[in-house]
Amino acid sequence: TEVVLMEAMARTEYGHEEELKDADELHRAASHETGHLVAAVVLNETAFYAEIVQRGQSLGFVAADYESKNCDTKTFLLDSTCVALAGAAGEELAGYKVGRLSVG
Repeated sequence: TEVVLMEAMARTEYGHEEELKDADELHRAASHETGHLVAAVVLNETAFYAEIVQRGQSLGFVAADYESKNCDTKTFLLDSTCVALAGAAGEELAGYKVGRLSVG
C-alpha cells in the first residue's frame, strides 16, 4: 500500500525508528510538524506524508509533492518560506519559549 511505501522511503532516507522516551520532546515535535502541515494545507501545498517518529536526529517530518509545481515562481518561494517557518510558529502556539525553538 501507499503507507507501507512511504514508511519504507522514510526508513531509507532518515533511518530506523527509535523510541522517543521524553513526552515533552514528543509534544514539541508534534506541535512543530503540525505547524508545517497546517501551513501547507492553508497554502494549497500538496503535503502527502507526515510523521512524528524519531529517526536519528530527526523527530518528525512533513513531505510534500513538488513534482507538479512550478518551483521557480515568487509565489512558490514565499509559500515554501511560510511552510518552513510554520514549524516554529506551531511550537510557539504550543507554549514553547521563543528562545528554545527547534531549528527543523
